[in-house]
Amino acid sequence: MRSSRMTMTFLACLLMPYACAQILEGVHAGSLQAALMVGAALGAAYLVLRPVLRLVTIPIGCLTLGISNFVIDVVLLHLLAGAVEGFAIDSLVFTALSALLIDAVVLIVGGWR
Repeated sequence: MRSSRMTMTFLACLLMPYACAQILEGVHAGSLQAALMVGAALGAAYLVLRPVLRLVTIPIGCLTLGISNFVIDVVLLHLLAGAVEGFAIDSLVFTALSALLIDAVVLIVGGWR
């Protein structure tokens, strides 16, 4: 059960940067390959790095009622978008909207964790 959830989370992260580039005008993918590279890195970050960051920021998460978890997602997406040539996000607002869309799809396909 857990491996299927992880697989669905990774696939959602893999495909959603390209979908965000198609839906949001402030997200630009020069090619499908660039969007998939961001998606693969984001999927790996969601499965490996994100749980560690959430564990470390538990005290802040309690104080901010969980908003710090969303900030972690926005920062991960912003860093990955800047690291891959051919994929760009215009502003922090579009990064936050993209993170919100990605989180919603991950929640739907991967289940609540």
